[in-house]
Amino acid sequence: MEEKTVLVTGTGGNVGQGVLRNIRSLARNIRIIGTDISGFTAGNHLCDATYAVPYSYAGDYIQVISDIATKEKVDLIIPTTDYEIYYLSLNRHAFTAKVAASEAATAKKLNP
Repeated sequence: MEEKTVLVTGTGGNVGQGVLRNIRSLARNIRIIGTDISGFTAGNHLCDATYAVPYSYAGDYIQVISDIATKEKVDLIIPTTDYEIYYLSLNRHAFTAKVAASEAATAKKLNP
């Protein structure tokens, strides 16, 4: 089976680390790219590559994630924080990778 590359956001948070652990325990042919606002997180050791990124509401966030996804040939983006779910869903058209998030209108309800 062909190796896939997954980008998981928020790798410093509990949800992000849970997603990383589950991917690692279940899949052998998945390369994991991790992102977080901090360059040093507890989830880094579960990733094949990591990147520090701006806050999701920053003007350059989408471009930074898009650049990482292109560079790393990402197949799937899994956002794990409320704001990232919303902003990545809203801008899913900016990526060739699939974004594992609900529609923006639904995601917005998480971010009052």
